[in-house]
Amino acid sequence: MRLQEALHQLSPEAREALRVRRGITLDPRKRLDELEQTARALVAETDLRVSRFPAEVRLLLQRLAVSGAALQGGSREPGAATLLDLGIAYAALPPVRRQRAPRATDAPPPPPSLLLPSAFLVQVPVGEGEDPRSLRACLSMTDPEIVGPMVTAVVGRPLGVAGAMALQEVWEALAAPGALEALILALPPAEARLLDALERVGSEVTTEELLGLDQAPGLYRTQSGIAVPKRGAPYALQRKGLLFQLGVERFVVPTEVARIVGGGRQRERTERRESIRAAVLSEDHAPVRARYARDPSLATVAALAMLRAWEVPVPPHAGVARASLRRVAERLGETEESVALWVALARAAGLARLVAPKAPVGSLDHKGTDVGASLWKTYLQGGAWDETRAEPEVLRSGLLVRGGSAAGTARQVLIEALEVVARDTWASVDAVVRFAAEDPRALAAQRVHERSRRERPEVFRGTVQDALRAMLTRSLPALGMVDLAEDLHAVRMVTRASLPSAAAQAALGRHLLEVPLGSRLDALLAFADVGEPDHLCPEGSMIAFALGVGALARARARGLSSAEVLERLSGVGARPPYPPAVEELVRGVGAAREAGFMVVGGAIFVEDPELRAELRADAGVRRVLLEVDAGPLLLVRAEVDLARIQARLSRLGVKLLELSPPDAEPATRSSRPVSVNPDDDRSATG
Repeated sequence: MRLQEALHQLSPEAREALRVRRGITLDPRKRLDELEQTARALVAETDLRVSRFPAEVRLLLQRLAVSGAALQGGSREPGAATLLDLGIAYAALPPVRRQRAPRATDAPPPPPSLLLPSAFLVQVPVGEGEDPRSLRACLSMTDPEIVGPMVTAVVGRPLGVAGAMALQEVWEALAAPGALEALILALPPAEARLLDALERVGSEVTTEELLGLDQAPGLYRTQSGIAVPKRGAPYALQRKGLLFQLGVERFVVPTEVARIVGGGRQRERTERRESIRAAVLSEDHAPVRARYARDPSLATVAALAMLRAWEVPVPPHAGVARASLRRVAERLGETEESVALWVALARAAGLARLVAPKAPVGSLDHKGTDVGASLWKTYLQGGAWDETRAEPEVLRSGLLVRGGSAAGTARQVLIEALEVVARDTWASVDAVVRFAAEDPRALAAQRVHERSRRERPEVFRGTVQDALRAMLTRSLPALGMVDLAEDLHAVRMVTRASLPSAAAQAALGRHLLEVPLGSRLDALLAFADVGEPDHLCPEGSMIAFALGVGALARARARGLSSAEVLERLSGVGARPPYPPAVEELVRGVGAAREAGFMVVGGAIFVEDPELRAELRADAGVRRVLLEVDAGPLLLVRAEVDLARIQARLSRLGVKLLELSPPDAEPATRSSRPVSVNPDDDRSATG
């Protein structure tokens, strides 16, 4: 949706209010209409690539970009009000199917969706949950010098705009159904041949490799290195939005373009691998013992609930502390890498926001049973987890360097190989890897991987085959997509594992509350403010939360009231009558327990009760003391200094000795000996 179309949906009064908020003034001397002037002024005053929005607004923009510029229920998201107020995003109500009077039994209307116009969509920086080679991501990193020629080539005519407004027209033209296919079919032979060669070598090349594939005579060298001449097939592909220069020495074919170009070689790939498939199917690879696929929803929700119960933050731009991940893995009986994978994908999908107490739910009104599907979708389209790296969690190595990776291509090749070789049948891991390696795209991925290893040594694994094995034996089993032999030598691809039907109501025990995974995710995680996840019940898709003294202390530490505890119990499906442990929890939270804090300047220790009474009776001493009964201690007011106290006590013949704190080191205590005045046994220590 163009920005002009979004503005047209607003009433004239709403557009005028928007211009007032943004300080936009229309020029009546211009031939441009009101919508065009408003749109250009909004874009000129907004650059999302260098914005200083709060974290919640930046995360919402990335979610909008991943979801295709439309987020259902997004108007409830934190940060949506800021975008709506600035005219960056717009609310869209669902169409009304029929006109009739509302009834009491009707469900409430769904919240408005949040739309991001194309002029802002092409500015959003690449996020953790998005393919870094997608067409939208490439447009967001386009060199400004190529925008003008790109508009002329793609739209078919020059436009009187530049920057994001021009990229909006390019995106609308290329994102139209069938537009890329038609553009690729109409390419001249030289450009089609170069595009096909680029896809064969992995869709990512350096400048020298690009010119080598183009086979153009001569090289253009500048002070910064080899340059691409503004003529010939490479520059023509850039003008048409089929090839993008990202950085100084990196040229990338967008994923959508590479998928179309490489789709024509499916028959070639099938013929080359048919012999391997026949050999695999002729043997029996069924293992003696195996670990069968499980839906990761239950374990992922439990891991997030543990992090919330332990008050471990899950920041959007940093990895979770490894000690916490290790502790979760020990509690769940899983590997630390599996837990890190679930948490990383949950963070990329936006679910980790619910780990923070009192976090707004917004559009994240999922059930716990939906988490596994969300993780799988994020794993396929995003860059949160990269098995080609020695450290798979990309966020720990920085998002800025994640583009130069062969993970996306290798993952696609492996899943297609599993579909052909190991769908509902056991196959050896070696055979699946060998089958995937015969794909021409795997050879291209290996080239990209080797170049990445040269640029960043010790960051990547040795070969792409090592990454394929890591996907087969670690990532895909953790996501519930394959059965794996106990000895890691055979795999079988299955339909994504699903959980058994969860119980409709929570089960209350003496000291445990079993919560069904079918509960709302936000309510389930909110109960971690009270109970701590104790263990899982996979047969019933339940998470058991421990109650008792620990739950009471946790609820008090969060400042929860009795009503809030009852609300959390109701949110996960627990109904009265409650067992004694829950009743005690509710009463304990509701009991008024208060303590006061008082600032003092010191304490005078006097063991003799008669001497204490004499000191309190003296008017001068009483003015420097607090009227608090502290036993042998006389508490001194905070504003009184030590010299004043000593002067008051000396008039009564009392010598003040300084004592060290009880927890001081022996050396410190011995350096301040406590002595009694030999001339007078009336002494006090302070």
